[in-house]
Amino acid sequence: MNLQRKHPADVRRAIILLDSSDFAEPWWKDREYFARELIRHGWYVVWSQGPANLWDRTSHRWAQRGLCGSFDTVAIDDTRLSTVAVDQSGRLLPYWPGRDRWNAVATALWARRIRAHLQRKGFTAWGVMLCDPSLEPLLSALRCSWHTFHIYDDLSRNTDWSERDACATTRLTRSAALITAIAPTMLRMLGADHHDAAKIKLLGHACDIDEFTPPAAGFVEPIELRSIPHPRAGYFGRISQKNDLPLLDKLTGRLSNYQFVFVGDVGEGEHEGFKSGTIDREMWTQINRRSNVHHFGRRSRSEIAAWMDHMDVNFMCYRLDESGYWLSGFPLKLFEYLACGRPVISSELPSLQLFSENVQLVREFDQWQIALARALRDNAIETRAARQTVAAMNTWSQRGEQLHQWLTNVACSAGS
Repeated sequence: MNLQRKHPADVRRAIILLDSSDFAEPWWKDREYFARELIRHGWYVVWSQGPANLWDRTSHRWAQRGLCGSFDTVAIDDTRLSTVAVDQSGRLLPYWPGRDRWNAVATALWARRIRAHLQRKGFTAWGVMLCDPSLEPLLSALRCSWHTFHIYDDLSRNTDWSERDACATTRLTRSAALITAIAPTMLRMLGADHHDAAKIKLLGHACDIDEFTPPAAGFVEPIELRSIPHPRAGYFGRISQKNDLPLLDKLTGRLSNYQFVFVGDVGEGEHEGFKSGTIDREMWTQINRRSNVHHFGRRSRSEIAAWMDHMDVNFMCYRLDESGYWLSGFPLKLFEYLACGRPVISSELPSLQLFSENVQLVREFDQWQIALARALRDNAIETRAARQTVAAMNTWSQRGEQLHQWLTNVACSAGS
C-alpha cells in the first residue's frame, strides 16, 4: 500500500491510546488499525492499558513484566519505519482492586512514567483516546490537554457492567471533546444523557482493500486447504460467547455436504460461559469433532486473504439475543469478506441492515440453508464486483484520514 509517511522529525502531536486490551498480534482490532493510521499521519502514539493489575499476578504476562515498566517499540508494517510505543507497566506498585489509597499512588506513578516518556520525546502536550470507561479514572493523572472517547462495543450489555462503569461513561460523555463509535447501535451505551450530538461521530470498521482483493488469477491456495472438498463455508475470527453455537451445531450436523472451515482462536479471555468444561466449550468440542468441520487456529493477517479467497462462501454466525454486546456489534471482518468478493452470509445484526444488498442476512436454520444454496449460485463477476465496490468505499486509510482530521481539530481547539 503506497502511503506517504512522515519522517519522525515532522511529528507534531502525541496521543495516548488507552485501552483495556493488549496491542494484539496477529489479529488486530479497530484500535490497532487506528493507531497505525494516526502514525502514518505523523502522530506519535503510545498504547497503554494502565497500571498492571495485581489480580493478573498468576498469568504468563505478569511473569514477563519488568519491575519498573518499560516501552516496547512495535513495528506496525513490514518497513519498520512506523512504530507504536507499547507501554509495559511494571510489577512495582500495581493496581490493587478495592485499595483506593494504594491505587491512587499506583496510578500516579504509572502516569508520571507515561508523561516522562512523552517529554523525553519532546512533547509538552498530548491527548488521550480512551477506549474503555473503566479506565476513565486514569485521565486526570495523565494531565492531557484533551481527550476523546471511542466506543468499539456496547459494553453496557455485558454481565460485568457496573454502576461505576455507567457513572464513568456519563462523565466521559460530558467531558470528551469527541465521541466516536463503530456503529449507531453502540450509542445505546451512552444512555439518555448525551445531549451534545455534534461531538458524536461514526468511525466504522474497514479493510485494507489491496491486501484482501484477489489478483486476477486468485491467491495461491493454502496447502492446508487442498485436501478439503468443495463447497466450503469459511468463518474467520475467534470462536467465543458471541457466536450462536446451537445454530452452528445444527448447521454443521445437518448440512454434511458443506465443509465448514474455521480460522481463529477458541475462547475469549476469561469470559464466563466459554471456559474449559462449560456447556459452550463442550458444544464447540462436539462441533469440531465432525468430519465436515475443519478448525485451523489463528493465522497472521498477511495469510487470511488467501484462505478467504478459497472459500465458496464466507459467513458470520452470531447470537441475536440481548444478553450481551453481540447484538449491537459490527463485525470487523465484514469489509474483508466483501473485498475478497466471495458471497457473504451473516446473522441478521441490526448494524448490517445497510449492507443487505451485498450480504445475505438470515436468522433461522432454514434461512441459513437457503442462503448457503443461493450463495453457490451467486458468484457472477458483476455480483463479486459489487461486493468489492462496497469494500473499496470503506478502507482503513479513509477512516484514518477522517480520524486524523477530527483529532487535529480537537487538538487545535485545545491549543495544543
